[in-house]
Amino acid sequence: KVVWLKPPVDCDGLRSQPQDIMMYASCLLLGVTAALGKSEHLRGTAAEAAQDAPMVASEWSAVYRGTSYAQAEVTFDFNMSAQRFRIFSNRSGSSGHPLYPQAPWFVFDYFFMDTGGSRTFNLTHYPGRPEGICYPNEFDWAASVEIYGFGWLREAQLKGNMTVAGETCTHWTRQKPSQYTWSACIGANGIPRFFSIHADAAEVGSSMAKQYSMEMTIQSFKLGSESNQDLAPSQACMAWPTAKCDSNEVKEEKMYRMTNYVLPTPADQNCNDRNAAILMTCNNPSYLGKYVAIYDVSMSTAYAQYAMCNWVKNTGDYSCIGNMPNERGVGRLFNPGHTLHQRSPGLCSDSDISRARGKWFSTPEQGLCQESQQVGAGCTWKVKSIRKVNVSCMLNGFASRCASLNTTGNKMMELEQAGEAFDLALSNCPSEGM
Repeated sequence: KVVWLKPPVDCDGLRSQPQDIMMYASCLLLGVTAALGKSEHLRGTAAEAAQDAPMVASEWSAVYRGTSYAQAEVTFDFNMSAQRFRIFSNRSGSSGHPLYPQAPWFVFDYFFMDTGGSRTFNLTHYPGRPEGICYPNEFDWAASVEIYGFGWLREAQLKGNMTVAGETCTHWTRQKPSQYTWSACIGANGIPRFFSIHADAAEVGSSMAKQYSMEMTIQSFKLGSESNQDLAPSQACMAWPTAKCDSNEVKEEKMYRMTNYVLPTPADQNCNDRNAAILMTCNNPSYLGKYVAIYDVSMSTAYAQYAMCNWVKNTGDYSCIGNMPNERGVGRLFNPGHTLHQRSPGLCSDSDISRARGKWFSTPEQGLCQESQQVGAGCTWKVKSIRKVNVSCMLNGFASRCASLNTTGNKMMELEQAGEAFDLALSNCPSEGM
């Protein structure tokens, strides 16, 4: 049995005889195209797709190895008969973090299900947290199938045969410039022996491009649905969104944002506290950008779930995932790169442990106070002042201090001392013009 999507038209009468299979496939694709109408994700005629494009088996599970942000083992459970599939990426081995080189890296759970709405793609992070963090994406079902469910094969180009893991397969590719590039080698049983998905930063944002990309080679597989009958959203996504903190205090916070473009406010952007900024500077210098923006912010402590925000060139705007639509509350997350092997202290905790890990913030534009407003009077955060410093100047005065972290066993003391050096380095740098 091979299908793309459950069609909104009745095609069963066309499959009574084996010779009718091409008409049946054409009907399926025609029904999907008719139902989705204007969707840019399904184009071309059904007859062309049925005649020329490859199909993947509708129900299978496979284990792959390759690159998914880092070296990873991926379990792909595909059950299109049930209108759902999952890509579970275990990025094990060395984390690459200087402070925690032997800790396992993130586990990412990409779960796709036809909900009848816009949130058909749920991304769950397990950064050392058994409960995970859910980030729903605004993907309709057609987009989820096209991008991750091999729907892109409908308009793919045949490149010839390949041998992957000892089996001959047909190699297909497709590119949507500045969006996605795909490649797959489909075996005779309809299971991809190899596949790659490369998301363009212009489509998903620079920090999400690696997370949404992967290149995988098959290790083992099973045909049929018996191994993936229980495909369901993660516990974190079943409980999404995280309840807000029960607090109405106003807190002053100095937020740091490493970026190439500094704006008057970090609306729909992500910022760090000082400890998280230090850990990013020492662990991930490639993410720093050209400038450090230092925002003095007043905010409500009725924290909401953290949202991952990115500038998306193709839309000309910032895009955030993880929070509720029209969320006004400041989101907070304890530095994921510093919580490996440790249970989360909770969204609302301000313990020494949480402070040592550092915090990330998401500051929704919906909650930004206007100049005449006070925090709590219909808004949740306000920028009081901003300073812009060149990253290279900051590094000249601070980078040598990174080697002193994780050397004494007293993380609080190390970060406090590093923080003093960080502040000094920034104060010695001239302010850049806005």
